[in-house]
Amino acid sequence: MEFAPGQVWKYNGGSTQLLAAIIEKSTGKKVEQFAKEYLFQPLGITSFVWEKNDGSDMVAAASGLRLRSRDLLKFGLMYYNDGKYKDTQVVSKKWVEESFKANLQQPWGGSYGYQFWLWQDTIKNKIVPFVYCDGKGDQKIIFDKTNDLLIVATAGNYEKLDIKNSVYALLKEYVYPALLNNK
Repeated sequence: MEFAPGQVWKYNGGSTQLLAAIIEKSTGKKVEQFAKEYLFQPLGITSFVWEKNDGSDMVAAASGLRLRSRDLLKFGLMYYNDGKYKDTQVVSKKWVEESFKANLQQPWGGSYGYQFWLWQDTIKNKIVPFVYCDGKGDQKIIFDKTNDLLIVATAGNYEKLDIKNSVYALLKEYVYPALLNNK
């Protein structure tokens, strides 16, 4: 590590890969089997692909999971409903609350929780706070409890960080103005 924890913000997928290794070591199960048993099955997710790291039998934890939009929505609904999906408490309410808390401040504003980004923006002169999952290629799950809104977006914006019509740009330009005009 270059710096003491919590001193300097530097996002990297290595920490997510480390979490996957910790799950495997502590449970004795491959992370994809653990996720299938304790997350995907309770959510009714039956189709997923989890790519492996080059030259390894371990999945690419930070960027290799492929889910359909409807399955991203199931994950989003579970978190939106405090860890509950339908009648099943899949993860604890306390874990959801902790996940959505700011742990590290980003240098450009906002913060980072337990694998979740926290951000707020001003749209139509209103502050809009939200929490989101940010996947490779501009895949997003956006949680906005203030406006009772859950958004799932899938895209193919791989390696296009400066794309004009990113998911966030479309939300800021079209979705939120329409939503806020009707309030």
